[in-house]
Amino acid sequence: MKSLNSLVNLINKLSGEELKTLLKFITYYNSKNNISKSEELLKILATENSINPINIQKQLYNKINNYAFNKLVERLNNKVLEVIIFDSNISKNYYPERVKVIFDLKKKLIQSDVLSLKGLREDADDLCKKIISKAEKYELFDIVMSSLIIRQRFINIRKNKNELMKIQIGIETAESKYKNIIKSQIVFNNITNKINVASENKSYFKELVNSISELEKYYGEFKLDIVRYYFLFLKIEYYQIKGEFNVANEFLTEILNLILNKSIYSENRMGTALLNISNNNINLYNFNEAIEAAEKAKKYFPNNIYNQALVNEYLFYSYFYQEKFKEAELEINKLIQLPKVNITIFSINKWKLFWAAILFIKQDFLGCINVLNDIPEIDKDKEGWNINKRLLLIISRIELGQFESADLQVVNLEKFLKRRSKNTELNLRYSIIIKILIKLINCNIDFNFTYKSRAKYFALLNTENSDLKWKLKSPELINFTQWFNSKIEPSSARSLI
Repeated sequence: MKSLNSLVNLINKLSGEELKTLLKFITYYNSKNNISKSEELLKILATENSINPINIQKQLYNKINNYAFNKLVERLNNKVLEVIIFDSNISKNYYPERVKVIFDLKKKLIQSDVLSLKGLREDADDLCKKIISKAEKYELFDIVMSSLIIRQRFINIRKNKNELMKIQIGIETAESKYKNIIKSQIVFNNITNKINVASENKSYFKELVNSISELEKYYGEFKLDIVRYYFLFLKIEYYQIKGEFNVANEFLTEILNLILNKSIYSENRMGTALLNISNNNINLYNFNEAIEAAEKAKKYFPNNIYNQALVNEYLFYSYFYQEKFKEAELEINKLIQLPKVNITIFSINKWKLFWAAILFIKQDFLGCINVLNDIPEIDKDKEGWNINKRLLLIISRIELGQFESADLQVVNLEKFLKRRSKNTELNLRYSIIIKILIKLINCNIDFNFTYKSRAKYFALLNTENSDLKWKLKSPELINFTQWFNSKIEPSSARSLI
């Protein structure tokens, strides 16, 4: 029974306070010795784990009565919907401030309409003025328009032409601002959707530049905060792609200050900005600042598992790159313990790779191999996690002296890279690494000879070419060049990251 299931889901989403308010609302008109069917049904739905419509009807009516039961379900559903918009419930802390303002203003709009219909037009007009003043501060121009239209009806009765003209101009201005926001949202959503699914930033970079240009134009029309937010968000993406992280940091500071404005503030936006600051600081090697921003972001995502996971990932990277491996390991454990609801298989496998890297650092090479063997191929791998899983497996085999296995896996990796290159442009760094590994295998794992004979390849890997150099936050958690160098100079205790 669809309506009953919907009612059960709705009741399950009520807070304790809302449930108490609902019960008071239902029982308000009951006589002292009489319990209404709505109250009975609510108690059944709130306490029983298994919901069976037939059994519930028998409890309520001592028989099957589908007609009466359907009507009862509908009445209780309407009462729940009525209760959740009570001021006492809307004002609770579990709604963001901006959302509470929207709820409040929309309720006041209905109230002003009711006042107007009751002939209390002066009161309705005063209420509309208050609604307009607050709605403009929060850039809620659809509400501004609705309020002005109610005022327009009242002013029209009074035949005040000058006031009518002002209101008409106000309606047109509010409509233009509303359309400006909608058009900006469309531009922003279109490009962010492409960013989220893109395998590489080259595929959307041109469109990103065009989107920034469009948003700059829209912002110039009315200087609206929300449009500025969209514009800054894309500018940050642009400079991060260009590798100009210092410039991106300047825009991140601006967007953080902008979010503090009531017009666009939300906990999700604040948390997202702090996460972006953390990510940007990792790329700037400002790991302590990255940790600070990630820790601040935590409180803004109490119910968002995905963003909670990002917090732990950024903390992991920050500790890992500082060689604080115990702290990094703690963050992996937190990731593994997260509820698996809404967590993708990709994320779970990526965290296993984090764990494998820690085991490698701890020289538990067999443990590292066991974890890697437990990771299936990652579907739609955008960044090369599958490649680096295989690469870490090879160097772990070499560390254990399992050279025949390493030889076989180098051959398999070479084939894998060839297959991959048919469908996507291959990262040049991986192409060079496989050539070095093939030489290493062919010369019986002689690191010094391989280094000398492949000196030009190592020189390429050590250049500042963005396609060749090792990158932070890449799937190559164990820096191949640093690992190789540590085998040439085992006494130097070189870092592997």
